[in-house]
Amino acid sequence: MRTGKATRRILVVDDEPLIRLVLSRKLVSYGYNVVEASTGKEGLDRVTEKKCDAVILDFRLPDMTGLDFAHRLFGKNGKIPVILTSAYRLEEEIIDQARTLGIDGFVQKPFRGETLRFRVADVLREKRSPWWRRRFSSFSEEHNLRSGPLARKIYKKLFREGLDLGGHVHFHFQDFDDHVILLCQRGNVGKMIAKSSTCAKGRYLRWENSQFAAHNPDKVLVKLAPRVNDVRVDTSDYDLRWSTMYDFLCWLEINYGSY
Repeated sequence: MRTGKATRRILVVDDEPLIRLVLSRKLVSYGYNVVEASTGKEGLDRVTEKKCDAVILDFRLPDMTGLDFAHRLFGKNGKIPVILTSAYRLEEEIIDQARTLGIDGFVQKPFRGETLRFRVADVLREKRSPWWRRRFSSFSEEHNLRSGPLARKIYKKLFREGLDLGGHVHFHFQDFDDHVILLCQRGNVGKMIAKSSTCAKGRYLRWENSQFAAHNPDKVLVKLAPRVNDVRVDTSDYDLRWSTMYDFLCWLEINYGSY
C-alpha cells in the first residue's frame, strides 16, 4: 500500500527567506507537509526531530556546503532522499562528489515549470522501490531502447514536463569515439543517430560513416550494452548522468513503470 502524499514531510534548507517561501508554497500545493531551516545545523536538527522523508537542500549555506550537510545527514540518519539546488551551474566535480555521497537529484534555480514536482516524486519513489535495482542488476536483450513504445514513454513522461521538447538521450561506449543519440522529439520519437565529438553542435554523422556502421541502428544498444560507460539525458535545464546502462534502465522503471 502506498503512503499518501499528505503524510510525506519535506525539509527545505535554504538561507533565503523568499526562496523558502516559494518552495514551501509549491510543495504544499503538491500535497506535502513542509519543514523549513535556514542553516545547515538547524536543518540537521529538524530532519530528525520532524522525521522528514526527503530534503531539498541549497548548495551554499551560511555554515556549511550542501555536501557537508549530506555527509553529516547520512552519517547520523542513514539514507534519506536529498535534492541539491543551486542558483549557479554546479561543476561536474561537485556533482560527482554529490552522487558518490548518495544525493538523489539536482534542480537549478529558478525552479522552472513542474521540474521540482517531478524531482521530488522521483526521489520518494526511489526510496520506496529499492528492489528495482536488484531486478535490473543484469542486462537483457528484451530491453531494447530503440522500441517505439519505450521512446514515446521517455518523451511523454520526461521531455513534455516543462523541459526540452527537443530532448534526446546520449549513449557513450567504451573504446568508441563516436556515440549514439536516441531522439525523443515529435516526428522523430525513437530514431537513433550517430554523433562524433568533433561534429559541430546540431550536426550528426551518416550512420554508414560512423564507427557503428556494422550495427543495425535498431539493435546497436542491445549489442553494445555491456560497453556503455555513460548515459546523458540532455534537456534545457540540466544534464542527468548515469555511469551504466543498468542505472538508466532502473531509473526508467522506477519512474515510469514496466515497459
